[in-house]
Amino acid sequence: MSEAVGFFDGFAEGMMDGLRVAMQAEILKFDHVAMKADIQPLQGDLPPILDVPVSLQRAGAFFIRMPFKKGNKVIVVFNDYPLDDAGERRHHLDDAMIVSGLSEMPMPAEHENDLLIAHENMKTKIVIDEVGSISILTKQQDISLTSEQGNINLTAPNGLVNISDRRNGS
Repeated sequence: MSEAVGFFDGFAEGMMDGLRVAMQAEILKFDHVAMKADIQPLQGDLPPILDVPVSLQRAGAFFIRMPFKKGNKVIVVFNDYPLDDAGERRHHLDDAMIVSGLSEMPMPAEHENDLLIAHENMKTKIVIDEVGSISILTKQQDISLTSEQGNINLTAPNGLVNISDRRNGS
């Protein structure tokens, strides 16, 4: 009986060793146009995986592309079926996809209920709060609004458009 249990335990462990679901990896190179990266898995003794598709937040014609850099940590999933519809492989290294970046730093305490797009130093940020206000804040640089052909309109149907220049006191 114990030989059978040992056999099945070994069999199950061997199956699990070859099964890839998700793991942490480090970006080696990122192509922001092709949205592919070369990565180094951080668990196990695996070789680098090249040309891994990088997912992004997308809905209709809108998207958010993250500026991954060499050394960034990411979560990689291994799809149940081949990304290229070739063959019958499952959970293979060739079917890896980056789904998210990992943060090794604590997140800011402010804006806990808001959508926050920010630099980690919090000196530049866009905040959309739960009542619908949008704030673009920067502490060190100009904010540029550019229209190559149209107008730039600031409208407050039920309020004022305030423009102040603190250097001149106006």
